[in-house]
Amino acid sequence: MKKTMSAVIIMLTTVFTVAFAQDELVTIETDGTAKAESAPEASKNILASVTAKVAREQIIELIGEKAYNKNKNLVENRIVRESFKFIPFVTPGSPERVGAEWKMKVTMRISPQSLREMVNANGLLFDTEGPAAVVPMIAIHDRVRGQQYRWWMNDVDEKKTLQNVGQSLHQQLFKELNRHGFYVVRPHSSLLASTVPETYRNDRFRPDDIRFWGQFYNAQIILRGDVRVRESTAISGGYQLAIKLSAIQTANNRTVGEVVRNYDTESGNQDVVVRAKLNTAFAEVAKDLGIQVVEAWQRGTLGSNRLRLAVRGKLGPKQLNELKSQLTKSVREIKGVRERLIEVGSVTYEIDYSGGAQQLSERLKSLNVPGFNVKVADVSETQIAIEVRAN
Repeated sequence: MKKTMSAVIIMLTTVFTVAFAQDELVTIETDGTAKAESAPEASKNILASVTAKVAREQIIELIGEKAYNKNKNLVENRIVRESFKFIPFVTPGSPERVGAEWKMKVTMRISPQSLREMVNANGLLFDTEGPAAVVPMIAIHDRVRGQQYRWWMNDVDEKKTLQNVGQSLHQQLFKELNRHGFYVVRPHSSLLASTVPETYRNDRFRPDDIRFWGQFYNAQIILRGDVRVRESTAISGGYQLAIKLSAIQTANNRTVGEVVRNYDTESGNQDVVVRAKLNTAFAEVAKDLGIQVVEAWQRGTLGSNRLRLAVRGKLGPKQLNELKSQLTKSVREIKGVRERLIEVGSVTYEIDYSGGAQQLSERLKSLNVPGFNVKVADVSETQIAIEVRAN
């Protein structure tokens, strides 16, 4: 039995090594107990119960106990039951009899990124307790004086001028988003810079970096962008302010809001005229970005994925509208449907869906759409093609 178990572990290790090679795995050691007639039976039972217990604990830590209880059946059937997708390595110890029970130590390695992707694919990542958290990561550049300030990189501005600019922008963002129920982290007041790992103190953010920041600060949205001050080419003695901000979902790197603005100041002392213009500019930019984020939240698209649904079949405009209406009624996780491409015998829609393409395809396979015969033709990571015939 030991040889068989070892062979199984070696096979599993070989299968998952490539898939998780680029992922950071977390090691967890725990003990489990079981009543059984033999050591092999005890080992099997303990492995099953401990793996499920750890998987459940990790999910609750990610989405909160309230969201877990609300979606318990979904979590247990689609995530806990398939825990091997985010727990690729499980190493059992030797079972020891303790009284009427067997006790065994189990070591497992967990992929937080894979777990997060599974939770998001099932539409649970943003069904969390409390308001959505927003972390601003906005760089301030003074091209005239050759200075810059980025709080997460511990940049130091001796006169504190650029730091004050950053604080002013954070204050406006906090004011605007907070009144809509979002929580905006203000890094200057909470000294977040001291907690940032050296590896992530950089200007270039990859998708994995955005996911890290979201998990590190338990934030659903990262505000990326910069404010640049340079000499104006239109006004002699004046300055130009270039502001670009993007609101990015940490779960899937989807941009849910973006603002790009340019302002020219009057001629005069740089600190005075720039500060005067920024007071107005930041209020306008924060309001514009806030409206976009709130609209995404109200539409239910915050936390959803953008997928393409190709509908193939000889359907007229009236039938297509009826099909679209039936789909949105039957699949409540579809938050929005937009027509994107019309071809002979095919129409492609862009949809916002709280889950992944594979999950939606499974829903469509089992869906009974009145008046239509629907068959899933093929599925990719971001697109589903269905063949539809009107009854």
